Amino acid sequence: MKWLSIAIPLLLASLAFVFDVVRVRGSSMEPSLCDGDLVVLPAKSLSDWGSSLELGKILVLPRPGSGKLMVKRVVALSGDRIRIEEGGLVRNEHPVAEPYACGSDYFETWPYGARPEAAQSFTVPPGEVFVMGDNRSSSSDSREFGSVPVNASRGFVLTRLPALHRRCACSAVQNIPRRADR
Repeated sequence: MKWLSIAIPLLLASLAFVFDVVRVRGSSMEPSLCDGDLVVLPAKSLSDWGSSLELGKILVLPRPGSGKLMVKRVVALSGDRIRIEEGGLVRNEHPVAEPYACGSDYFETWPYGARPEAAQSFTVPPGEVFVMGDNRSSSSDSREFGSVPVNASRGFVLTRLPALHRRCACSAVQNIPRRADR
């Protein structure tokens, strides 16, 4: 039994070098992630993971200007051309199905505060991604501050640990694997 008092703290300390845990603040990622949920991500920076970055992955990254951590979904990669058409996201001339998205007025500003026009588009620069919150009507994201450098990311979400008293306002599907689903 004495060995357990040594082994458990050593195990927990070693896990800190493998995983980071971040608490979700706010409603911008509802319904996938709710205020108070915990997300688990690799302790390595995203640049150490090479080609692991994919469309639809959820990143933890510093908000440009403030440095506060935010959690957002990747909707476009470097070189992708995106635009708004009939209230939906179009990437590389193909409408994007977003079953995780919540909110219908999420294109009030596009990008950087300009009112969207059908022909207006944005090409994501090299080394950057375009991120958006799933709760489009309640998210401050790349529509506001532009695309973000991939190497600024803290990492991608591996799984979530739901808050005990979880309340999400949006009613779309949950799109993050739970521990039991993995």
